[in-house]
Amino acid sequence: MLKLNRLQEGEGYPIFGRVQEPLWDKRPVIIVGTGPSLKGFDLSSLTGLGWILACKESMFDLPHADAIFGLDLPWMRVRHDYLAQRALDGECEVYLAAPEQTLHLFNNVPGAIYLKRLTTQHKFTMDPEAIECAGHSGFGAINLALLKRARELFLFGFDYTSGHYNQPKYDEREAWGAASMNYFPRWAKTFDTTVDQLRRLDVKIWNASPDSNIIAYERISHDAALDRLRSFGRRGC
Repeated sequence: MLKLNRLQEGEGYPIFGRVQEPLWDKRPVIIVGTGPSLKGFDLSSLTGLGWILACKESMFDLPHADAIFGLDLPWMRVRHDYLAQRALDGECEVYLAAPEQTLHLFNNVPGAIYLKRLTTQHKFTMDPEAIECAGHSGFGAINLALLKRARELFLFGFDYTSGHYNQPKYDEREAWGAASMNYFPRWAKTFDTTVDQLRRLDVKIWNASPDSNIIAYERISHDAALDRLRSFGRRGC
């Protein structure tokens, strides 16, 4: 059984843990990013269609997310109090990936599960104590889903183009959030290296953004993704 290893409030700096149960192998997994294709999309329509993983700032619009994930250090500092609130309310897991050599510098997020952030390869790690990030949180979020043993993944807001559907949340963080847009095309290519690994793992990913810069996974519309997700429910998956 995968056991939780977390600090409670007041116990000092963070310590590393590992991915914990529940596992996500029986239902589809929906990972929600912040790409501009989600502008005007009703995120509440995803409720009940599978496990929901909120990647970074999408967490504010997903009150019923099963988990939140991020690996950007400035984001963890800015969102510290909100992440702690979500982690400690007991309804949502909060996973944060951080470099091992700097963990002692962190202001601990009580209740969060910290995983070792790897940047050594452009393929997903299957170590339940670590996350391969390839330089960006979207890659790490998919890796977390795989560690939860997801078999069918649906990506929403994984455009990897400039802008965000919730741009005001990024504007709160000023220039730090805007600078990352320059890396989107390069980050999108990191998914190309995962195709063979996912085939071996028998994992299927659909990208619900037809205009996404990520071409490694089948791109479909929001409506097509919702239809597929609902079909899983009708089959009792």
